[in-house]
Amino acid sequence: MSKVITADGEVSSEALTPPAQSRNLSLDGLRGVAVLLVLLYHHHYLNAGWMGVDLFFVLSGYLITSILRGTRTDSFFWSSFWIKRFARILPPLVLVLLATRLLRFSLTWPQTLAYFFSFGDVLAYIRTTFEPLRPLWSLAIEEHFYMFWPFAIRLLSRRQLVSILLSLIVSQPVLRSIATVFNHDWQLVYFLTPFRLDGLALGSLLSLGLESPIDAQLLKQWSGSATAFF
Repeated sequence: MSKVITADGEVSSEALTPPAQSRNLSLDGLRGVAVLLVLLYHHHYLNAGWMGVDLFFVLSGYLITSILRGTRTDSFFWSSFWIKRFARILPPLVLVLLATRLLRFSLTWPQTLAYFFSFGDVLAYIRTTFEPLRPLWSLAIEEHFYMFWPFAIRLLSRRQLVSILLSLIVSQPVLRSIATVFNHDWQLVYFLTPFRLDGLALGSLLSLGLESPIDAQLLKQWSGSATAFF
């Protein structure tokens, strides 16, 4: 399949292969690594295991951007994407919230609704929740990404998307540094969405980079060295 880059940096539709056509087993392996890191962290075996969440964000950015870019000209672009996301997320989320309420744990109805409407990151920060549900903060960040990123994919060119993503990757560490000057609670910059967009941006940028044969070749050439360095 040929790949064509237009004058504005956009990749023509024939250059894209929808992710649904094949399954990348290496990404499943990375998911397994991320899950293992998080489990080790929560069981106090690995202090650096929190990086598993960041790995999840990078994977989500890559996969969702690949899906959106591959279907961005489809007639059912909006409904297809959001229906699939809702079908995967809402049933287990509703089940967990209902079970928590029925078992009479210390979760109020306002907090239950806040989890349902993607405010899990805020609840994690203010710590007014049933503690075992606190990990839902990362799901909330993913949901925020699902809400807004499709609009950018649909409306903007590849070059514009790359500019946005690079700006996020550069600005997020700066924003976290500024925030910690005024608020010394690490949980502010760890749990809230405005401070956690660089992982999603990195994954999204990787997806866009692989659309271009030149960029893809550079990524393959330098990925090993970069991994070893970091």
